[in-house]
Amino acid sequence: HASPPRRGSHGLLARSRAPLMLMPRTASESGGHPMMQRSASQRRPNQRPHEHYNLKSMSGEQQQRGLRCIDRSMSTRVHPLGYVAGCVLPTSLGLWKSEYGVSYGYGGAILLAALQVLPEATSGLAVAHSLALILYGLRLCSFLAYREIFIPKFRDFREKIEKKAEAKGGRLKRVPFILSCSVLYGCMAAPLLLTAQAGFASNLMATISIALMYVGLLTAATGDFVKTWVKNNKGPDHLVTSGPFGLLRHPNYTGETLLWTSNVATGLLGLLAGGLSWQRGGEFGASVLGLLGIGFVLAQAATGLEKKQMEKYGEDAAYQAWVKRTWAGFTLPPKKKET
Repeated sequence: HASPPRRGSHGLLARSRAPLMLMPRTASESGGHPMMQRSASQRRPNQRPHEHYNLKSMSGEQQQRGLRCIDRSMSTRVHPLGYVAGCVLPTSLGLWKSEYGVSYGYGGAILLAALQVLPEATSGLAVAHSLALILYGLRLCSFLAYREIFIPKFRDFREKIEKKAEAKGGRLKRVPFILSCSVLYGCMAAPLLLTAQAGFASNLMATISIALMYVGLLTAATGDFVKTWVKNNKGPDHLVTSGPFGLLRHPNYTGETLLWTSNVATGLLGLLAGGLSWQRGGEFGASVLGLLGIGFVLAQAATGLEKKQMEKYGEDAAYQAWVKRTWAGFTLPPKKKET
C-alpha cells in the first residue's frame, strides 16, 4: 500500500509515496545507507530515493542521515574533473590561435559540458534543457568553421588577433585568460546540473523557460545566417535590415541574451523543484555569475557594433529610419566625455 503525500518543513519529504521497506541485510553489508538497499528492480526507472521512501518511521538520527542521502541523490553524478576538463580542453585551443579560445573554445566547452550532463537527465524537460545547449555548441562551432573556411575576411581577422597576442609575449602568458574563460563557460552551463535530476516532469514555468531558450537559439542562428548571406551577395559594406534585422539590430547578441537568461531561469526552477543543498546552492550561484559574465560580454559587443555602425552609416537616411524602428538589445551606458 502507498501512504499519501505528506506536507512537511522539508520540501523533499512532500514527495514520499511509500513506507520504509528495508532488505534483510544491514547497512554495512550493503555498503551504504539503508535507504539505498532497495534493489533497482523494485524502483521505477529514474526514481530517486526520496520518491520511494517515507522517513516517518525512522529515528531522528536516521532521518538526518536519510536527508543527507536525499540531498546527494538530487545532485548529478557528473564527475567534477570530467566537467572541468570539458570546459578547459576546448578553451585551450587559445594556446594555438588566440581567437580560438573565445570562439571554438566557447562553443566546444558548452557542447562538452551539456553532453556530460545529458545522460543524467531524469525528465523530458531536463533532456530538452541539455539538448538546447548541445545544439548551441554544435551550431556555433559549425558556423565558425564555415565562416573561417569560406570567408577570407575572417581568416585575416584571426591572424590579426594572433599577431597582437604574439606581440604581448609567449603562449604561456595566455594561460590566465584561458582559465578565466573556462571558468565562465563552466558557470554558464551550470544550470544543467540543477535541472538534470530535478524531476519537474510537468512544470509549466520550466516548459516556458526552456522554450524561450530555443527561441533565443533560433534568433541568434537566423541572425548569423542572414547577415552572412546578405554580405556575401551584396558586399561587406551593405547594411543588413532584412529578416530578424527588421526588428532587432543585433539579433545574434539579443538571441544569445535570451538564451542564457532563460537558461538560468530554468536552473532556478530546477533548484526549487529538486530541493536546496549546499552543493546545489553553489551551482546556482555559479549560474548567476555565468549569466552576469556573458551578459556583460554580449552588451559590450552590441555597444561596440552600435558605435561602428553609427560612424559608418550615420548620415544615411535609410540607416536612421532603421534605427528608429528597431531595438539594439541590451547595451552598455555611454561613457562620460572628459571635460
